[in-house]
Amino acid sequence: MSLRIQRWCIYELRDADSEFADDIYASLPALPPELQSLTVAFSYMCDTCAILQLGALPPSLQYLEVSIPASSCWAVVDLQGLPESLRVLRIRDGMSPDKLGALPPHLQELELGSVRNKQLPPLPQSLRRFRLRCLGYELSLPDLPPALEVLSLEYYSGPLPELPATLKQLGLLDCTVQLPPVLPASLRSVDSSNYDDPELQLPGFRHVYGDFWVRIGEEGEASSTGSGA
Repeated sequence: MSLRIQRWCIYELRDADSEFADDIYASLPALPPELQSLTVAFSYMCDTCAILQLGALPPSLQYLEVSIPASSCWAVVDLQGLPESLRVLRIRDGMSPDKLGALPPHLQELELGSVRNKQLPPLPQSLRRFRLRCLGYELSLPDLPPALEVLSLEYYSGPLPELPATLKQLGLLDCTVQLPPVLPASLRSVDSSNYDDPELQLPGFRHVYGDFWVRIGEEGEASSTGSGA
């Protein structure tokens, strides 16, 4: 069972009696106990602060996505008490996670946008895809799970943990990090858009276009650097 709340006009939730007149507090209604997928997308907002309280989530929930597309407001979602059943968590497009405690043990995909925390909780060992947008805040990544296949970082400038031997895709968008001299043999591609090193060289990889690199010998690519990079 899935539920999608789309273009939720949060201005209707403004509390005129609030101590902070521009702040908006939103709470989800009671959700069906058998719900497995929940997507909440607010409509565009500007010059306000929105705080979303998820409340008690169904114990069967496997997919959760919260976003404010194309918004310039400051918005947070309270992530306390995530159900252990959750497999995919996406906080994106203008929404910032708040009070992020222990992550569900079987989580496979995690996307966190506009992270303001200085430290993240340990990542589940089951995690396979991890995307993080830091907005320039000081942040230290926890150890990366051994099964991780996709890692995408944006505006990250902290230390880079050891890359797992299962990693297939690495994204470093507007990042300032020190890459290890030897990348995992499993790694197939690297996106280094606006990476803070104009002389970046990746041994064993071919520079295809822009800031995108692929491992030499991958399907559709040349088996040597002399084939035109």
